Amino acid sequence: MGSPSCNLPIVHIEIVGEPVEKLFLWGHSACALDNADHKKVIVFGGFGGLGRHARRNDLLLLDPYSFNLETIGTSGCACPSPRLGHTASLIGDLMFVIGGRTGPDKILNDVWSFDTTKNCWKLLQCGGSVFPPR
Repeated sequence: MGSPSCNLPIVHIEIVGEPVEKLFLWGHSACALDNADHKKVIVFGGFGGLGRHARRNDLLLLDPYSFNLETIGTSGCACPSPRLGHTASLIGDLMFVIGGRTGPDKILNDVWSFDTTKNCWKLLQCGGSVFPPR
């Protein structure tokens, strides 16, 4: 019995809007935003991007159909510190960002939520079993 084959097409896309270099990241998170009227990818944080060699707290929105990349503005609300190695999950209209690192020895255990309808961050105060820094 032969091994199963898997064919994934690779397509070159031209990003429009923000410079594509903003996506030259590692240690970032990404979540699929799947609302009735649009399907997009939210990218948060990471290391690299423009000006390289820095941790980021940029919030980017990529439309995989129009190839448009835009920065999501979050004026008027506090936002998470620049970080990498965090996790993010989208539940309904809220993206939850947990932990990460702001430096090699600066490990975080905070929890933030981002409301995708209001474009605003909120630091959550969690009780019970806390997330240990990792």
